Amino acid sequence: MRPFILTYMVVLLAGTLVAQSGSDPLLAVLQDHYENFRYQAIIDLASAKLQEDSSMSPESRMHILRYKALAHYARGEMDRSMAAFNSLLQINPDYRLDASQYSPKIIEFFSDIKANFVYQPSIEPQTPPEIITRIDTLQVEVMTPMPAVKSSLLPGWGQWSMGEKRKGSVLMGAALISLSGSLYYTLQTREHEQDYLNAVRPSQIEQNYDRYNSSYRTRNILWGSFATIWVLSQIDLWINTPKIPVSSRISRSGDEIRLSIHLPF
Repeated sequence: MRPFILTYMVVLLAGTLVAQSGSDPLLAVLQDHYENFRYQAIIDLASAKLQEDSSMSPESRMHILRYKALAHYARGEMDRSMAAFNSLLQINPDYRLDASQYSPKIIEFFSDIKANFVYQPSIEPQTPPEIITRIDTLQVEVMTPMPAVKSSLLPGWGQWSMGEKRKGSVLMGAALISLSGSLYYTLQTREHEQDYLNAVRPSQIEQNYDRYNSSYRTRNILWGSFATIWVLSQIDLWINTPKIPVSSRISRSGDEIRLSIHLPF
């Protein structure tokens, strides 16, 4: 009895997925992958299907391209997502994403692509295209700016604001001690230098010089210590601060050049 119930549940689940995605079982599989965040599986399956099946209906091709574009977007591959959406729009320039099913950022991303999309109808091979579009995409990761700004003003402040209280306290304490000592011995160095220059007697000259030289060396050591703490604080932030993926896109259509930057907040 139990094997029969299990088999019935599997068949019922498969039927439900197919019913949700239309009559094509492939779309049910893609939907299941998307709902379970298996984006690489979507990309592999969609790419293979698009290459091997040239007789696929335009409707099925659009659905597969949609899942492929969404999977690339979720992985931060904005140039590939844009290419998949462009291929979809080449089939149906009036295609729209359902705003009730996808996030506003995806809708906005697709709307920007659609606004810049140039439909290219099928032409004979010997006819050169009138418009050549070139797209260069650069993806980099930048550090969240506020912790770096804070630690630029006071080493350790950025770590403290990120919740690393112990590390931030050590860095701020060391920075404040070295900075206050640097300022104090900077003033002492100037004062002892003036005493050294104003000395007349040989014994007084030697004594004042020793004081000046000692203050001078201590000042340099403290300033060097503060600079080292400042650099270490910035390096620590660069290594441990979460990065923001930034995609910049330069597109050229004829004589028109466009630059767009994508920040996925």
